[in-house]
Order: sequence, then C-alpha cells, then structure tokens
Amino acid sequence: MLTRLTEALRTRPTFGRETSHGRAVTEAGFATIYREGELVLRADMPAGVGGSGTGPTPGVYGRAAVATCTALAVRIAAERWGVPYSNHPRPFHKRSFAEGFTIL
Repeated sequence: MLTRLTEALRTRPTFGRETSHGRAVTEAGFATIYREGELVLRADMPAGVGGSGTGPTPGVYGRAAVATCTALAVRIAAERWGVPYSNHPRPFHKRSFAEGFTIL
C-alpha cells in the first residue's frame, strides 16, 4: 500500500492535494443532510434533545473521522518503518456532559 502511495505522489505531484466542497442543509428539527460529490450523509440529534433520531449525531461522524484518520496514519507509518501491523479494532471513547459538550 505504501509503495502505491509513494509512486502516485512521485508520478502525480498533485495527488492527494485537493479542495473538497460540501454543503449541509437542515431539515425538520435538527436533521441535517451533508452532500459532497456523490456522498450523502444524514445527521440528527436524539429525540430527547429536540431531534428525531433519524441519523447518527454529528459527534459520531466527528469521532469516526478522527478514529479512521488515526488508524490510517498508524498503518501507513508501520508500513513505512517496516513494523508488523495487526488489524485489530482500536477502542475510541467519548465523554458527554449534560451541557451538550463532548470530549473525544
């Protein structure tokens, strides 16, 4: 995998350097649709806080972004340094507070 990434960057210097554009549109309550190209994601808040629970909360998407980015960085670094990599799930924890704030 690392060899392919390295070769792509060598032969196409602009590979991986792009600006993405997305759009978020709110619907009833707190439901929100995010579109970026062909990708469509729906987020909502639980009914207990005014949403309708029709999709994951924005916090779920945020944690998924951080967790997947971290997992990929670890795997790429392991390949680069020749360290054996085992693909076991990594725990990712959150703590929420009554005020609605979340710490990743």
